[in-house]
Amino acid sequence: MPARDVTQRRGSAIGGAESKEGATDAVWIAGVEAVVPVLGTWYIGLMRIIARRVLIAFWEKHPETKVPLDRWCRLTKAAQWTSTDDVQMAAPKAKVLNRERVRFEVAGGNYRLVASFDFRRQIVFVKFIGTHAEYDKIDALTVSQY
Repeated sequence: MPARDVTQRRGSAIGGAESKEGATDAVWIAGVEAVVPVLGTWYIGLMRIIARRVLIAFWEKHPETKVPLDRWCRLTKAAQWTSTDDVQMAAPKAKVLNRERVRFEVAGGNYRLVASFDFRRQIVFVKFIGTHAEYDKIDALTVSQY
């Protein structure tokens, strides 16, 4: 097994995350930097969207949804939501389905987007995107189309 190049440095967090106290230990392992927090620190990251390519494929089939879905992606990526209440404040027309799922109206309500949130890890999962008629045929609380 080849030896791994492991070095440590003291510095700031990577990837746009910020430390509460500004101290991290970054470990370099074979060209990959991993951030290891110093005891007592925490990081605030931006929301990550899982299945964004599904949204892109959808707006290519339905061009009228490109602008609203792109706006939703930008809003979501820039957010630091901690609960569905935060989501509802940022998107008042969104309907909270349960503690982790939210339904968004797209293009004036002609299309629906169901997203599941992991607020602790700052991840949003696209669970369903479709027309209003397709949405009426699914169970929004359990759907996992992607």
